[in-house]
Amino acid sequence: GGSWGSTLAMAYGQAHPKRCIGFILRGIFLFSKDEIDWYIYGMKKIFPEAWKNFSEYITKTNRKNLLKSYYNQLTKNNLISQREAAFHWCLYEHSCSRLLNKEIDKQNENLTHVGNLSLARIEAHYMVNEGFIKPNQLIDNLNILHQHPVIIIQGRYDIICPIQTADLIANSWPNSDYRIVMDAGHSSLETGIKSTLIQATNKFRCLK
Repeated sequence: GGSWGSTLAMAYGQAHPKRCIGFILRGIFLFSKDEIDWYIYGMKKIFPEAWKNFSEYITKTNRKNLLKSYYNQLTKNNLISQREAAFHWCLYEHSCSRLLNKEIDKQNENLTHVGNLSLARIEAHYMVNEGFIKPNQLIDNLNILHQHPVIIIQGRYDIICPIQTADLIANSWPNSDYRIVMDAGHSSLETGIKSTLIQATNKFRCLK
């Protein structure tokens, strides 16, 4: 899984270790306060123009808490507002997700895309609730998974999920297969990430 998918995989594995054969984790995000603050505010240090568009969608009086404001827009009883908020949320993430970005034509972006609304809602919902896990819960219970094989795939220039979290997991999980893709950011569609995910999946085909 990627981002929150990795969190779900680890949480499920720790709750039901006997039901898991192994793990492929990519772009790990554990919903710590530092990670959430980085996503909402910190990424502007690298992508200031993307953050400007992201933050200025919210009215000036509500910018003190961008996450809460976006969550309110994404869940309010107004489908147009939901779709507009989802567009700006996903545009922000997309703009920061690749090492090399193509210019995004906002005029041609489909604001009614159901996937955008679903993705934005899920991500905001998990962030508002800090992943529904206790601080350091997945790290503190990592010993439960030590006997399971794991492949950790991390883009060196992943701005959305900085490498420090993947590095922490890799160094805390004995015999982990830690693969840093040197020419990639966060997106699973980048060539290096995609090919490494395929390699990892093929390796796991032999596990029983």
